[in-house]
Amino acid sequence: GAGGEEEEEAAAAMAAKTAAPAPTLALALALGAAAAARAAPLSVTEDWKLQGIYDTSSGLFLSYGTWFDPLEHEEYFWVAHNTSVDLYHINDNRGAGPSAAPQLERTIPTGSQCAQSSTFILHPNVITTHGDYPFCTCAWSEDNPCPKRLEISGGGDGDGLYELGVNNFLKVDQVDLVEAGVGFGLTSTNTSDPERTYGCEPLVNPEEVEGKYCVVDRGACFFQTKYENCIAAGAVGTIVVNRDDSVITMSVQEVEDGHPFFMVGLSAGYVLRNNTDATLRSGRPIGVPEPDPDFSGPDGLSIVNIYTGERVSWYSPYITADDAIYDPKSEILYAVAIDGNTNKEVMAVNMTTNPPSSLGTFVMEGGNVTSNGDLKLFYQGDRTFLLDTIAFDGVVNLYELTDSPISPVFLSQIPYSYYCPDMDLGGVVPHPLGTHVYMMGSILEETCPDLDGDGGPDWQLEIFDITDPANPTNVANVTVPEMEVGTLVLNGNENWSWGPRNVAGLDMGSAGMTWYDFSEPTAPVPLTSPYDMAPDHSNDFTKGVFGAVYGDDGYWYVREKEAQEGLTSEFHAVRLTPEGQQNCL
Repeated sequence: GAGGEEEEEAAAAMAAKTAAPAPTLALALALGAAAAARAAPLSVTEDWKLQGIYDTSSGLFLSYGTWFDPLEHEEYFWVAHNTSVDLYHINDNRGAGPSAAPQLERTIPTGSQCAQSSTFILHPNVITTHGDYPFCTCAWSEDNPCPKRLEISGGGDGDGLYELGVNNFLKVDQVDLVEAGVGFGLTSTNTSDPERTYGCEPLVNPEEVEGKYCVVDRGACFFQTKYENCIAAGAVGTIVVNRDDSVITMSVQEVEDGHPFFMVGLSAGYVLRNNTDATLRSGRPIGVPEPDPDFSGPDGLSIVNIYTGERVSWYSPYITADDAIYDPKSEILYAVAIDGNTNKEVMAVNMTTNPPSSLGTFVMEGGNVTSNGDLKLFYQGDRTFLLDTIAFDGVVNLYELTDSPISPVFLSQIPYSYYCPDMDLGGVVPHPLGTHVYMMGSILEETCPDLDGDGGPDWQLEIFDITDPANPTNVANVTVPEMEVGTLVLNGNENWSWGPRNVAGLDMGSAGMTWYDFSEPTAPVPLTSPYDMAPDHSNDFTKGVFGAVYGDDGYWYVREKEAQEGLTSEFHAVRLTPEGQQNCL
């Protein structure tokens, strides 16, 4: 999904399940009956929940899923958070009701020192990867010391190095040294305006930020908007001051080469405001002056045995990777944007060797646009394909990987229609059959057109037939009326939550989650009303449902960022049942 004022948590569920039990017969019959009746209603029945346990207020990542233990024939729900993996025994909790919670059986380390990492299970191992984020390890060198810092000098008592949070598009270590003064961006001359320091409108004092670092406060608008208003005023760098002393990775769509754009904590913001004559330095040469034991030593790919919690491999063929996707057919892990390199260099890693070994690297170069590294795999029989979403350019490039995992062949480019001019491309999802893909917008805006005649703005899926991947064809456009203004899909999940018989759950932020039957790929049928844990909270993509996984036990495990403050994530076990029935499983 598109980047916003809150970080999109790229590390959603990547649950590789081994020897999992087949879906229950009752669920299969229920879904089959609903599909046959073309939208016969199903109810969403709540079972147990994990409430208020996992803090995501500082941009910490969460991965989660289910794992079936083939030795003990037990099912577990797992959550990877910070540097640990919690495993909950769920066999005995089915049907316990929403007031119950599963038992935490054990906690094992992820094997990584990074608190912003992505985890999946490849039985019997837990695989964790991470990129170049503020709370991750890095490879320190004299010409590229890390972790990166903001240097303040000439400011008296505030002189020193300050922690910073990067953006997801252009990391600080990809920027040459920028040395400049400090200017505070203002959008109003009215001193009583509480939002005049947020940088959400064109600056009224460009002369005070031109040629300097433009400092604005977090809140009220997208990080991208703050950056664009600062750079329009002539700033050489942009700094966002957080509401507290934490920093996060800011999600943006584009940052110009050579322009440092990062976040600092509230205390550093006070230093800047109290020392307006200070000189600021940031970029590749500015970091901690010597290796920090807590950050040094690359652990970009860690493998831990799920039974013992012991690390299986101590070697990674790369230092960091912003994302990773696993191909179970070839047993290859595609590590994206390795070692902080530009142009989104991808490494194909052979996961059948110990330690894992590199098969080589490649750069996505098709279609005359720069890759964002937002990759998804799909299959057609024995053929393997790769979708590369370039959201800022509004296109998806399609490649084939069948003949070589390090030489993708560019086949075609799928354009987004921009049916709503104020809504960018939010992402793409392939159908499990590999015959169609679904392109979708980002945040639904009030200005979007009314496509179904109900008087309100509409969010639609653009459906492309890719039976011939070299010639994708737009065969249908379908509205999703459950969406509400201010929300988007794929904000916390990299995919929809697919279950059996081509049923998928669509996460919609404060609008909740709704389930559709995609048995007919060009005519999806709604199966449920939205499952909304906080119906009084609306028009907010930063809270609500952030994804789900299907557990192959008849349950969907739904992640919610609680609606009040959005500081914690909780999980709900739900099942789909025919209306009026409560015990179909």
